[in-house]
Amino acid sequence: MREPARSVLVEFFIFSADGVHLLTSGDHDTARGSYEQRSPGSYRARVRVPGDLLNLGTYSLRINSGTHHATFDSEDTILFRVIEPRQLTSRNDRQGLLVPMLPWETVEIPAVKP
Repeated sequence: MREPARSVLVEFFIFSADGVHLLTSGDHDTARGSYEQRSPGSYRARVRVPGDLLNLGTYSLRINSGTHHATFDSEDTILFRVIEPRQLTSRNDRQGLLVPMLPWETVEIPAVKP
């Protein structure tokens, strides 16, 4: 960018094989100030998607940069497949498209004596 700009963002979209829009995420999710006013310069945006977020299957990814009013660049769809390596903990039998292995904690509650 050569001049300050407002509402600039980089974002991605994930869709299921049948076209259901599953997820949108953008750099403005955590850098709110830069969304309001981005200074001139070159930028690199990175995000890490948890490896256990999606269930087994085929998905598509679309990357977009621009503003809420104009798209500067939009990459064609990237297809990818989620597979499950053989592990003791598996997502093979879970329902749903999003199946992260969340960090549950289960503790025993001591019995109350009357």
